[in-house]
Amino acid sequence: MIQMKGQEAVNQAYYVMNNKDLFRDGSFFTIERETLKEPVTPERALADLKSGTLRIDELTCEILSVWDVLLLAEKDGRLAIHPAQNVVLIFNHVHGNEVKKGIRAFVTPISAFEAAVSWAMQCPVIEQDHDFDKFILNLRPGMVLRKEAWKEKGELLRYSFEIANELMRIFELDSPAIWENLIKRDASLCAEDEPPIHGGILLDEVLEKIRCSHPCSPPILPLENGLSTSEKSA
Repeated sequence: MIQMKGQEAVNQAYYVMNNKDLFRDGSFFTIERETLKEPVTPERALADLKSGTLRIDELTCEILSVWDVLLLAEKDGRLAIHPAQNVVLIFNHVHGNEVKKGIRAFVTPISAFEAAVSWAMQCPVIEQDHDFDKFILNLRPGMVLRKEAWKEKGELLRYSFEIANELMRIFELDSPAIWENLIKRDASLCAEDEPPIHGGILLDEVLEKIRCSHPCSPPILPLENGLSTSEKSA
């Protein structure tokens, strides 16, 4: 929530009154006195200010931030955010490549994610669906999660081991079995003079296993397994 007090809260009351269709339930006003803390509508707050029964410094306001919308989206399963060491995996139903029926995903560098989170925590909600999409767009350019995408994007190859390991954890895949299948499929990968299996090959194998995995595999984990403790408390 974004906190406002005094003149800022008054300005917000005027803004809400002039944009009722946009804000609906996104702003919460309160009269705060020594022995009183009372919810109030923006209409009544402005009327009381005009009549002199309310002082400017007695009005406070809390506004939903875009971050609050994202927390709600993660709670109801429309979004899942999984940070790794250098990247963040974003699961949703609209943006990114489909990794499993109904589940889309993409990867973004952690620096881009942190910048988008900072914006979301400071930006008041105007229209929830629009604000959700704007947050996703702030994470661009992302890395597409589809087979052989690493051939086109070097950054995806650079972090492919990290992404593959995180996907195996999220979807509860059998990591030793995946490695064993990779080695059996091409014995030359084990030869002394051959380069080791690179992350792009592993990532492709993991994406294929996710696509074919049992529908009960958890594509999106609950909030406590996604955001870090510091991010949740913020």
